[in-house]
Amino acid sequence: MDVTATFQLTPREFRSALRNLPVLRRMRVLAVLIALVGGIVTATGGHDGWTPLGTGLVLLVFGELGVVRLGTRRSAPLIANPWTVRLTDGCYQLETNATTAKVGWSLYREVSEHGGFWYLHQTNRAVSFLPKQAFPEHDAARVAAFFAARLPKLPRPWYRRVLLLG
Repeated sequence: MDVTATFQLTPREFRSALRNLPVLRRMRVLAVLIALVGGIVTATGGHDGWTPLGTGLVLLVFGELGVVRLGTRRSAPLIANPWTVRLTDGCYQLETNATTAKVGWSLYREVSEHGGFWYLHQTNRAVSFLPKQAFPEHDAARVAAFFAARLPKLPRPWYRRVLLLG
């Protein structure tokens, strides 16, 4: 396989990609659970519920403002120009105005899909993302089949499924 796509992300698309990063999705679930526990404790008459309620809400706001919005602002020079992605049988290559990276598939452990993006999970826990819309329909189907064959979705431990953590 040898597929190349050139695309330019809008700030809105970039924010969407950041919001759907697995670590931020987990942080949102955790923040909601903490706030929910605090709300229940407060509603049942406990005065100690304000701390977890406030902590959960602060985590939600920090995730959006501190990570997503600030990350988009800091990445503005990076997303101001087109990105070129090349997927071959041997590697994933990304070229932007700021950097060029070429990474072999042996350094990736799985690919997940969420919110119109493919998220490529590296063995060191770093995550790259690709917008599905960057590829023409016939290439997108080839890429999806390649990902399914090359980087199958890993089984999750039971507790992650129960806690909706991916």
